[in-house]
Amino acid sequence: MKNEIKLQLLGNIAVRSGVENRHVRSKLVQGCLALLALEAGKPVRSSTLMGELWGDNQPREPKNALHAAVTRSRSFMKQSDWSPEHLKTVPGGYLLDVERGQVDALAFRSAAEEILRDPDVDIQRCIEVLDMWSGPALMGINDGGRCLSEATLLEELRRQVSERLAIQRIKNRDYAGAAHEIGQLTVERPLNENYRELRMIALYYLGQSASALAELNRFSDTMDREMGMAPSQRVRDLYFDILTDAKDRVDNRLSGYDPAGPKRRTSSTENRTLRPHPQ
Repeated sequence: MKNEIKLQLLGNIAVRSGVENRHVRSKLVQGCLALLALEAGKPVRSSTLMGELWGDNQPREPKNALHAAVTRSRSFMKQSDWSPEHLKTVPGGYLLDVERGQVDALAFRSAAEEILRDPDVDIQRCIEVLDMWSGPALMGINDGGRCLSEATLLEELRRQVSERLAIQRIKNRDYAGAAHEIGQLTVERPLNENYRELRMIALYYLGQSASALAELNRFSDTMDREMGMAPSQRVRDLYFDILTDAKDRVDNRLSGYDPAGPKRRTSSTENRTLRPHPQ
C-alpha cells in the first residue's frame, strides 16, 4: 500500500516499508530520491536535478546521465517493494508521487513549525516531535544547494524545538530537565547567548547559583577567545540578578521568550547565534 512506504531523509537515506528499512547505498540514487522527495507531489525540472546532482562537474551527456540515475532509482524502489510508477516522468522533469507525510523530513518540518507557532505547547508534544528526529538531515548528500539549505533549516528547527522544550520545562519547574536540554544545545552552539541565558536561569532555579555564574564566566572566555567580543549587556545583567538573588527579575526574563522570534545573527566563525531577546 502507498501509505505503508516512507522515505527517510533524517539519518541514513532509506526507504521504510512497515518495520523494515532498506538503505540507499548509491549516492547518486540518494541524491535523486532526496531531491524529488523534498518536493513531494510536485514536478522538479531536469535542469534543477542535473545542477544539484553534479554541480559544476556535469557529465558529458547530462540528460542521459540523469535518465540513468532515475532508472536506477526506480530499480531501487522496486527492490524495496515500492512501485517505481510513483517516480513519474513529466514534461520537463520528474515527479515523486508521494504524500508529504510519507517523507520523514517534511513530516518533521511540519510538526516542528506547528510547535513553534504555539507558545503554550505541551511538553509531551515537544518530546514526540524530537523523537521523530532520527539523525542528521540528508546525511552525506547535503553539499548541493537545495539539500544544504533544507538540511540547515531542519537542523535549526530541531534546535528551536529543543529550546522551546527547555522553556516549557522551566515553566513547569522541571529545572533539571531544562538544564540538560539546553546544555546539549550549548555544546552544538557554544556562542549562542540565548542558550547560555536559559541554562543560567535553569541552574539558578535548581539552587545552583554558583554554577549559573560560572556558566557566564566560561561563556565570556569563549566569546573573547573565538570572537574578541564580550557577552551582551542583557546577559551581564542576568549575572548580576543571580548574584543578588533578584528572583523577580529572573522570572521576568521568560516572558515573551520565543525561540522562533527575531532572525538569528551568525558569526563568521560558525553558524552560532547572537540574537537579541524580545523586550
